[in-house]
Amino acid sequence: MRTARVFRSDFARADDAVRPSARQGRAGAASTNRDHRSRDVSGAACLIDSFITPNVRATAAPRSTSSQNAPRECGAKGSAMAIRFFFDFSSTYSYLTAMRIEPLADAEGIEVEWTPFLLGPIFADAGFKATPNLSSEAKASFMWEDLSRRAAHRGIPFVMPEVFPSRSVSAARAALSLEGAERAAFSRAVFHCEYGKGMDIAQAETLSEAAEAAGIDPARIAEGIRNEAVKAALFANVEAAKAAGVFGAPTFITGDGSRFWGDAQLRDAFSWERTGTLADLG
Repeated sequence: MRTARVFRSDFARADDAVRPSARQGRAGAASTNRDHRSRDVSGAACLIDSFITPNVRATAAPRSTSSQNAPRECGAKGSAMAIRFFFDFSSTYSYLTAMRIEPLADAEGIEVEWTPFLLGPIFADAGFKATPNLSSEAKASFMWEDLSRRAAHRGIPFVMPEVFPSRSVSAARAALSLEGAERAAFSRAVFHCEYGKGMDIAQAETLSEAAEAAGIDPARIAEGIRNEAVKAALFANVEAAKAAGVFGAPTFITGDGSRFWGDAQLRDAFSWERTGTLADLG
């Protein structure tokens, strides 16, 4: 396994990066010269297409009206059952979640509100000077080992990124400039470029490639990254994460405000939203 080029994030500057600028963004689409890269993982293309652009989901079935299963309002789409999925593109385990959350949500009849945010300001508030998963060589090596075997178990590719942790501000803004199925598809495509191909998501060419994979005009992505309202919305998502008690990613917030952290707790989050109990996984 190759070694990632690692930098230590300046979390104070990361906080500044999400604060909305006083200047108005300039209109116009940016021209992009893409560098087509050929680091695809063998045999994964068709599988990844199904992850990035899944079929439109059926309407969720109504919940039971019993006291235990009474609807809990959550999310912006008016669904009786929904969870808010806080993710950062620099979060390795958010990759695992992003590639499986929609099929599991379909099976549970639960809506997912994809909420991109930035971990940098969260970590800075907690006093961390670097990503906690890089706090020791043993912890970092375990993370890469664990990610590799979990990805293999689920049949998705995993390649150590060129740069880790990634500078995810532009990717987060780009995702936030989209809505609904487009946001989900683009986010999956970005994660695939980063952890399925090992690309640097701070580069405009990478985000353009992700946009095209998701069936989105890259010019829309470039415009969204510059948009002042989008910058303000990303800052608001960071503040919402802080208010909800988010300290890492992925984090799932259910309708009653309960927190579930980590890809391993995804099924628990769904079960809690649906029945108010944890998943019985043995």
